[in-house]
Formats: sequence, C-alpha cells, structure tokens
Amino acid sequence: MLQLRGLVSRHQGRGTEVLQAQQASRVARVLGSLEEVERHGRDTRLVDLTSSWIAVDTTLAPLLNGRVGERFLKIQAYREPRDMSVNLPRAWNESFIREQYAGIQNELPTWQGAVYSLIEKLYGERVSSIRQEVSAINLPDAVAHRLSVKSGTAGLRVKRSYFNEAGVTMIIGINIYAGLQFSLIMDIRSHD
Repeated sequence: MLQLRGLVSRHQGRGTEVLQAQQASRVARVLGSLEEVERHGRDTRLVDLTSSWIAVDTTLAPLLNGRVGERFLKIQAYREPRDMSVNLPRAWNESFIREQYAGIQNELPTWQGAVYSLIEKLYGERVSSIRQEVSAINLPDAVAHRLSVKSGTAGLRVKRSYFNEAGVTMIIGINIYAGLQFSLIMDIRSHD
C-alpha cells in the first residue's frame, strides 16, 4: 500500500527508498493552456533519460500520427517534481520527436522546461496547438515496474500531441500515472 500511495519505491537489488514522509494530494491538474503546459515542464524534470530511434510501423502509425517508415526519436524517462514544493505525482514518460527536431537530444538532459519549448528555442518553430487525450489503462508489466506498483494496477495515460501552425505533429508526449496517485480535474470556461 505504501508503494501504491507513492510513499516508497522498491527496486530489486537496491532496496526500498522513502519518497516522501506523508501522502501528497493525489490530484494533478490536466493543463488547459500552452502557458500551463510550459509551467508544468519547469516544475518537473526528466530523470534516467534514455533515447533510441524508432521507425513507424502499422501499429505505431495511429499513435504517432505518422507514416509507415517515418523515423522518430523516442525519449523515455521518469517525470517527477523538480522539488518537494511541487505537488505532482511521478509518471513514466515517453516522448516521440519527429526526426527533423531530433537535434534537441543532446540538450534534453540539462533542459529545464517543457520538451516542446526546447524545439521552439532551437528551431524557431512555434507550437500552435496541443491535443490532449486521457484514457484509463491497466499498467503493463514494464510500466508498473518502473512506477513501483503491481502489474495490472489501474492507471491513467495522458497523451499530448503538439502541432505547428501547418497542423503537422512535432512531438507526442505520453505520461502514465498510477491510478491511486492521480485524479483528473478540468476547468471548463465560457467564451463570454
């Protein structure tokens, strides 16, 4: 139960690590503007980052809005709060970056901000919109292990697709949260 609540993390061969002394609020806000997404990027950091090249196949094409054979740089890391003042749960992150923006790879380990803002900085191309999709999942073995919870635990997958002004997907970011550590809140406002 301590693992499910995000208080401890157990790793085979390394033992149990206390992550926090008391349970934080289990709420993370689903972001509603580019500014809030950027703030989220500054308030969190990517830890244990790895990267690899992938080619889009028929299974990945719908997920990545890509064509079969197209190459993406795949980034995998934990997304965690930058410090204890930020009340956000730990997540498993996978980002898929179109080949033409892959030059960000060397700067990512030290970048303090949202991944899309590094693309904007290096390439001068602006993100004009983000599509966010939230879905319930049962955590697969590999992700459950990374989040230190039991395989099959309920979770939430938050997928964000970042589009340039021409409507082309620049980057797809997927954050996966253990369900007991994450609740969905949306603020819906009138256009009056």
